[in-house]
Amino acid sequence: MFKASPTDIYEIDLTTATATPATTGGIPIINTDGSISKLQLNAFGYNSKDNYIWGQAYNSSNLVRIGSDYKGKLYPVANLPANPYVVGDVSPKTGFMYLAVGGSGATDQIYVIDLTQTTLTATALTTTQSFITDWAVSPIDGNLYAIYSTIINNGTQVNTSKLTLYRYLTKARTINGVTTAAGTRETLGTVAGGSTPIAAANFGAVFMDSNGSFYVVANASGYIHRIDRPDLLGASDESTAIAATYITTGPAATTNNNDGARCANSRVTTTLPVQLAAFAATAAPNRAVRLGWTTASELNNAYFEVQHSLDGRTFAAVGQVQGRGTSAQASTYSFTDAAPGAATTHYYRLRQVDADGTATFSPVQVVTLAVGSSP
Repeated sequence: MFKASPTDIYEIDLTTATATPATTGGIPIINTDGSISKLQLNAFGYNSKDNYIWGQAYNSSNLVRIGSDYKGKLYPVANLPANPYVVGDVSPKTGFMYLAVGGSGATDQIYVIDLTQTTLTATALTTTQSFITDWAVSPIDGNLYAIYSTIINNGTQVNTSKLTLYRYLTKARTINGVTTAAGTRETLGTVAGGSTPIAAANFGAVFMDSNGSFYVVANASGYIHRIDRPDLLGASDESTAIAATYITTGPAATTNNNDGARCANSRVTTTLPVQLAAFAATAAPNRAVRLGWTTASELNNAYFEVQHSLDGRTFAAVGQVQGRGTSAQASTYSFTDAAPGAATTHYYRLRQVDADGTATFSPVQVVTLAVGSSP
């Protein structure tokens, strides 16, 4: 993680909740004449193509590249306006960096920089204005994910408190002949939950793991929550509930200059109550729906509540399946909803409940049935 101005580096171990300062008094930036500068930096992302962390030098047209020695070097970028960028990440697949102003500047331009080139040049994508303070590229679908940030400047709240999850398309997408342009922002829903509940905040540091799960860090509290596989979520609206799982608490930020970067191709080896490996809903005979899911391991798993919805927003319980308690082995479950109703489109999710009552939600699965009456 990166904090303060001049900006320092902290190493965060997500499995032990420990934070270790890697620099003090600012990251040394080596200038072309050999002198050292210590600057305010932000909008960081890890570049899997060259194994460096890249960020932006605040209010300039320069990027900074930081190596394993925690020293940086500046690189000018053509066509990049000299703005205070706080939103940034690098695609693990392409080496493209995505920058936006963010914060109270309300992001509406995405600047794309190909870090694999010798000479760096920015191109712009237009998007919907958004109050966000960081985003992360999914290693699964290559799109950007961000959570709405509640901004407070000089003690005054700038915008409404919300917990909306967004997706930004990094390239055009065509489905059933309909093309959605690169840069398009999609609302996925509202995030909630966690044993330490997630709350509206300025989320200045976010990142992905190799499974495509999304981690968000609240500046003021340091709380870190995980949102599983947002790439599986369809475009919706703020009424759709998205589950968050509390992971740990990192160092709180004393200023709003807070950011994070990690290798999206590496795993986070936290001890999770239940690791859901697969979940599917399929049409069965007589307009029934069969649900099947598999867990890789379980810890104090009490039961699964199967929930059904007709609109993907409002869910109701339709059944319960006993959990295995604690198991290091894979476990397979199934449930059949014999009477889902006469509608053609049905939505299902699992509410997994631990022995202590803590609950987390699975991604939503959609199944389409033939027109007809339900038994």
